[in-house]
Amino acid sequence: IYNQTNKKIIWDVGIDLPTGIICCDNLLFLNSLKNQILGLDKSKKIRHCIKNKNFNSLHSLVKTPKGFLVTSSGTDLILEVDILGQTLFEWWATDHSFNRTPSGEERILDKSKDHSIEIYPTLSQATHVNSAVLYGQDSILTTLFHQGILIKIDRRTGDYTTLLEGLSNPHAIYSTTDGFLISDTHNNQALVLDRNFRVMRKIKAEFKWVQDAIMESRGNFIIADADNNRIVEILGHDEKNSIISTYYFDKEWRVFQIKEI
Repeated sequence: IYNQTNKKIIWDVGIDLPTGIICCDNLLFLNSLKNQILGLDKSKKIRHCIKNKNFNSLHSLVKTPKGFLVTSSGTDLILEVDILGQTLFEWWATDHSFNRTPSGEERILDKSKDHSIEIYPTLSQATHVNSAVLYGQDSILTTLFHQGILIKIDRRTGDYTTLLEGLSNPHAIYSTTDGFLISDTHNNQALVLDRNFRVMRKIKAEFKWVQDAIMESRGNFIIADADNNRIVEILGHDEKNSIISTYYFDKEWRVFQIKEI
């Protein structure tokens, strides 16, 4: 946990390759390299360890009324699970026309298999789906890394609609007060979208691999500038993208997600 006022790390915990992060019920939930969702208390004790046989290379994590919405990049899958790891909803990209890897090879997944013990490299995946958020009662917004698109999924039918194209290895779609914010990762920018998913602003400042981007409570933007080993705060109401502050982190680290608490 990084205190933005005094520019110091005030709490930390060692987890193997942590990815998605949320805070709820006085616990910190995050995804781990072991294909588990861990729930930790303030003393760093693990209170929950959520497992599912289809978890593989977990990325984003979102709280839902019934549990957690998680992207399982290794299996090209979006799942909603409860606190016990039971599947409440699933959307397999390979069942919805996304069944080719970047090299053109067909991807076929055995759904009866325990995928949580397997290793699937990024280039063997069909989409590398890596971020998903709830959109209304019946839809999900998600980013497909290989395709460079943002899509909307109808939870009732599984059908999808493409909302935004031309992205380069996107990550991290979030709702904001006036629309949405998406990390256009390999184009080294974050995009501010209106409610109709039109690009209203491009946030650029010599970034290199924008892993994540959020709008914080004051209206400023916090950018995870991963390959420059820094977290950058950008003035919210300034089209010139003026930098307010920069925090450089250890070059041995790699920032994945930012969460305001």
